[in-house]
Amino acid sequence: MLRNWSIPTVFYNAGFLVLTTAIICGLVAVGLVVALVDPCPCSTIVAYNGTVSNATGGAPIVPAGPFPLTIAILADQGLSSRAKDVLQLVRDQNASIVLHQGDFDYIQGPKCWVKQLYSRLANETYPAALVVNYFAAYGNHDFERGRWPMRGYSLRLRDQLHPLASQCCCQGRVGVRATCVWQNLVLLQIGAGVTDCYTEGTADWVARELARLSDYPWKFCMFHMTREEMQLGHSGTDRIGWDVYEACRQGGAIVLTGHDHRYARTHLMSSFGPTQTVNSTSNTLQVQPGRSFVVISALAGYSIRRAKASLLANPWWAASLNKGDPLAGFGGLFLQIGSANVSGDPRQATGYFMTTAGDVTDTFTVQV
Repeated sequence: MLRNWSIPTVFYNAGFLVLTTAIICGLVAVGLVVALVDPCPCSTIVAYNGTVSNATGGAPIVPAGPFPLTIAILADQGLSSRAKDVLQLVRDQNASIVLHQGDFDYIQGPKCWVKQLYSRLANETYPAALVVNYFAAYGNHDFERGRWPMRGYSLRLRDQLHPLASQCCCQGRVGVRATCVWQNLVLLQIGAGVTDCYTEGTADWVARELARLSDYPWKFCMFHMTREEMQLGHSGTDRIGWDVYEACRQGGAIVLTGHDHRYARTHLMSSFGPTQTVNSTSNTLQVQPGRSFVVISALAGYSIRRAKASLLANPWWAASLNKGDPLAGFGGLFLQIGSANVSGDPRQATGYFMTTAGDVTDTFTVQV
């Protein structure tokens, strides 16, 4: 049966349709304006509150100890029992600090990620204090699904995971362009290649910071993305320039990366790119301005990938761990400054990659 439409009903429905269309169009327009004005999530990344003073000059400023001072180096974690096992390994190795090069949980859930950290790296339940100091640079999976979770990560990294102000000072934007000094270790958190608004000008900023803090012998560049030549399997287009790698090398900083779900370490290099030049194949890496090495430590729990034969054959690789290797497994790189086998010297360290099964697949010595 046909419905008997009255004239007022027709006008009412037409008006409702027009109003609904206007609201939808308005929301789309607002979204477009926001996208044009704020095309990336960097505006939601909070700032550190502290400052980092210039170096004083004179003798190198070395860590105060106690020694050995153990650094855990991780990336590409995820939320899983495997990730928790890696965190337990960090705890069992008595690490004092974690340097995490991005891709935290793969679901953009900062609260879930932090609770996972607390489940293994705190003596009490969340939100008590961690017993391990935690520093991180952002990865692509921490950005790709929207901008609003970034504020949650930033606030937690700054306020819940960050050491007490008396132990550390940081300046800049959390995880993307920040300088931190903890135990006289210089940590540059770099977001180049992850987000456009913290890619431009990065190399110049790195060069200035490393020159300003040149008296500190232990310096680390922390970033997630990699050049294809500095990984073992193609992971998309190169989104970071060689200029960032080179600024770190020229400033005498060790380069820590992630993204490539494997472990790998280069020999000591006198050029990272676009031409790769090996300075020494010695297992004692003497890092100084102009000479450094690159580490990928991206087996913190998410996945393990096979190596691409052509990239694995590059002569600058000193060690690697990939899917299909006999000892392949999740784990982390540990750097022990002032360890017993380097005579307690705070300018030397023993490095080793260990899996959660207890297998050590790479060992080396660093002297700065």
